Amino acid sequence: MWPELESQVELSVQTSNGRSTTQTVYENAVKGDDQVWVLSTHDRVLATIVTSISQYPEKRLLHISWAGGRDVLDNVDTIWFSLVEFAIENYCDGIEVPGRKGWERVFERFNGKLAYQVYEVMFD
Repeated sequence: MWPELESQVELSVQTSNGRSTTQTVYENAVKGDDQVWVLSTHDRVLATIVTSISQYPEKRLLHISWAGGRDVLDNVDTIWFSLVEFAIENYCDGIEVPGRKGWERVFERFNGKLAYQVYEVMFD
């Protein structure tokens, strides 16, 4: 099943500027460090979301690391409450996603807001 899921998160991982690969996403999931969420119909996978738990000095958050697939942003509603339930069961204070502007409309539906933007300079 991983090859199908891998193809869904591949474009998202490519935006990481080398921070991760689909192989490291797979390895982290197998180790249990990351969680893989699959949105599907009876016969096909619609979207794949990869999460991890991030522990900050004062907060613990469910971090949506990677997401991809057919209209993933439009299908997040299908799995949102499962993500929230998982976060609460794991003592998280909330959910975060570093992502493109499209995520803003998802978070607005759940009373979320744009907290900050990330800019980067990469050295060769």
